[in-house]
Amino acid sequence: MTKAVTFLQTTMLLILLPYSGEGINLSLSFPGFRSPAPVYSSAGSKQEYADTTLAPGRKMGKVIKESIIAKTDYQIKTVVIDPGHGGHDPGCLGGSSQEKHLALAIAQKLADGIQRRFPNVRVILTRDKDVFIPLYERAAIANHNEADLFISIHCNFMPGSRATQGTETYVMGLHTAEHNLEVAKRENASILLEDDYKKNYDYDPNSPEGHIMLSMFQNAYLEQSILFAETAEQKFANFAQRKSRGVKQAGFVVLKETAMPSVLVEAGFLSNRDEEEFLKDENGQFAIAGAILSAFEEYKVAVESGTLAITPAATPTPLPVPASAPTYYVPDSPPATETQSRGTKTIPNTPPQYAVLEAPTYTTASSSAPASQPSGSKEGTGIQFHVQLSANSKPLDTSDSKWRNTGYLIEVVQEDNLYKYQARNFSDLQQAFEARLLLQARGFPDAFIVIYKNGQRISMEQAKRELGIP
Repeated sequence: MTKAVTFLQTTMLLILLPYSGEGINLSLSFPGFRSPAPVYSSAGSKQEYADTTLAPGRKMGKVIKESIIAKTDYQIKTVVIDPGHGGHDPGCLGGSSQEKHLALAIAQKLADGIQRRFPNVRVILTRDKDVFIPLYERAAIANHNEADLFISIHCNFMPGSRATQGTETYVMGLHTAEHNLEVAKRENASILLEDDYKKNYDYDPNSPEGHIMLSMFQNAYLEQSILFAETAEQKFANFAQRKSRGVKQAGFVVLKETAMPSVLVEAGFLSNRDEEEFLKDENGQFAIAGAILSAFEEYKVAVESGTLAITPAATPTPLPVPASAPTYYVPDSPPATETQSRGTKTIPNTPPQYAVLEAPTYTTASSSAPASQPSGSKEGTGIQFHVQLSANSKPLDTSDSKWRNTGYLIEVVQEDNLYKYQARNFSDLQQAFEARLLLQARGFPDAFIVIYKNGQRISMEQAKRELGIP
């Protein structure tokens, strides 16, 4: 695969630093965010502080951690997901949508997906409602919580062109292409909406000098950032069936201020009517979030093994069932300035069993409906969500490795003279969507959601109507 990253030929600045056994500690000064941001559980009660202050005696600034590749026991422990814009900063305006709302919807689905799949990874959202968060504060949340990865979610726009479409993933860098420069300027324009922005940044982020200064901060983590960005773009193309416009470099302030591998995802163009409709649709949002989740899964394997190479992890070893219901965290933020508010919610701890039947047992659809309310159905409705991998007139040979490594219990249902292979009993539609995306990435590209009510197949439209899902 040809790498789409573009690098500038520019002057190299060599900084000689003292070396110690603890590694190199490089501090680059920038104004810090001084108010602690309380972290709330998804139930809304205070849990802990997402520290955005520096302890007394610590030098205000950004500390580049030791090389994560040198640590053989390195584990990704914290991920910060940043829904772009918010509040009085709507971002791009589509024909019937605003970037800030779509970015938040995708970010929340991604946060849910990571927390479900990796319950030992702490996930922080920079905002969980329609509020304005300054760029430097978003980065400070990531820095002072010692995040291992920063993912900023945005939507794109191309003035004067309704045909342009596709995803782009940016890493920190200097770029001469006019389009990349304009994208960076548009995102950095959020600075001008902040109070005391000159005090916070002390330079014009859109000037050539500003871009040169921006590019210095991210060099220590550029390799890891590119790895994640390349993997994400592969997933957008192969997994979400989007047009990948490749990995690019641009001087985004929110990437410059972070001291960890960082990427900015442009999920699609709101100037393209079809792509806008895709991003407005919940299925489209799940597809984008699922692609990023799949990229994270591969990236996690790569950096934790120290290989720093894209090695497909289509069949990773499933994680054990968490002992308690997973939650993800969001820093406290000012009251919402607009009517739309998307609060977080507790995720039910009803994960699928991580095993596959070596010799599948066969049941019929009519006999699969228990008399009592089944585990994994929507309470009081009798509705069950399953993901169907395949259907055949004869039993399939399930000895292939892909069947043994789905990460889900696969049952075979005899229905309509067909043997239907299904991962069954997801508690809600969102869990079924996430399972479908993961199963598609693990060798079952035709996997799709099937829904039953009291043992009888019903349509997606009927299920949504009965459950009150828009």
